Amino acid sequence: MSNKQELNKSLTAVNGWAISTGGMIGISIFMISGQISGIAGPAACLGFALAALVVIIIALCISEISSACTKAGGANVHPQFALGGKAGDFLSFFSGWAMWGSQGLGPAIIAITCASYLAKVLSLFGIIVPIPDNIMAVIIILILTVLNSRGGEGSKAFQLITTIGIIGAMLIFVFGSLTHAKPELLVDFMPNGPKSVLQAASICILSYGGWSTIPAMAEEFKNPGKDIPKAIISSIITCGLLYTIFCYAMNAQLPGSILAQSTSPPVDAALQFTSWGALLISVAGLLACLSTVNGWIVTGPRVFFSMGRDGVIPKVFGKVSDNGVPGVALWVTSIGQCLLALTGMVQLLIPMVTFVLMISWGISLISMFFLRYKHPETKAPFRAPGFPLVLIVALAALVYMMSLLDSTAVMAGCVWQVVGVVLYYLFKYSSLHKLCE
Repeated sequence: MSNKQELNKSLTAVNGWAISTGGMIGISIFMISGQISGIAGPAACLGFALAALVVIIIALCISEISSACTKAGGANVHPQFALGGKAGDFLSFFSGWAMWGSQGLGPAIIAITCASYLAKVLSLFGIIVPIPDNIMAVIIILILTVLNSRGGEGSKAFQLITTIGIIGAMLIFVFGSLTHAKPELLVDFMPNGPKSVLQAASICILSYGGWSTIPAMAEEFKNPGKDIPKAIISSIITCGLLYTIFCYAMNAQLPGSILAQSTSPPVDAALQFTSWGALLISVAGLLACLSTVNGWIVTGPRVFFSMGRDGVIPKVFGKVSDNGVPGVALWVTSIGQCLLALTGMVQLLIPMVTFVLMISWGISLISMFFLRYKHPETKAPFRAPGFPLVLIVALAALVYMMSLLDSTAVMAGCVWQVVGVVLYYLFKYSSLHKLCE
């Protein structure tokens, strides 16, 4: 283990696009597309488009502060950079703890689904996997952790290949579905009115959370001022277009009421026009899960690494291995993911992951405001257009999104954040502070 505290600068805008896109094209499009089709019918596709516009507005603001503050960690370094002092220290820890809870431990949730898709793909060839999904999830997490611990080249290649593979499979499905479309299913395009589209959009917004992995890796970009905004915005646009046409193509094969009841709606839709549809979409789902798990395994430890390097948690987490990766933070995060996968209660944490991710977004938006007004001398390489209106709209959209979460999400997220506050004061003011020096 090296004592250096700087990460290798090897990422380009293309690498960032692959990581961000792969982090977004996860299980959500293969799961919630059927649910929102039951809500809005064929117009559910507009829900994905509208959600993409809202997320782009939020991302424009966070891209500005990310291009100015190019340290690893993203949301957990923005408050200290913009506010400074005790308020900046506390909000940085608070936001970093939220981000680590979502993107650090979140891969355990997706790894379980990944194991399920793997079993489904193998079953199509008559192969039965005698390993429980939670054990297989642990194996997947450990393999990807080893891959990432050896440096960025293997991880970057894996992410780029899987992302391109997912997009290719989804486009093949779209082409096949639209060439065999059933026009009668699309005549009543918006059966439940405009309000149903807004309801669908509120659910779809959560499908775009993967882009926030990019600010956490800001230090590893060759030209962060330009590459970070390009990677974030291009990935959201890619996913927005892909989600929209994919959802429309599904509704061209089956009514929304049937898609809503399906456990794998894209598979059922593909089977309407081809016998190999189940294999195609199952493989795409497997690649999507692998890509998302890998993307979050890459970025989650960067948050802990940044907090350790800044001395708000024990310094050992801020060490970089000889391969140029945050080794201790990576393996501690991986162990947490494995333990979470083994509990069998992973799905209970999904609402918490959503809530705490939104908290970190909100703190970054507030930090962007203070950056503009408290440090006018700091000229970010990327400037969000339409300021301050774009920031007001972003904050309003975020508050609206949070208001749609149920009480379980809010309570679970609050408990997680309270644990973080306790740790902050222990590491800051107790004898444990020695570990952070």
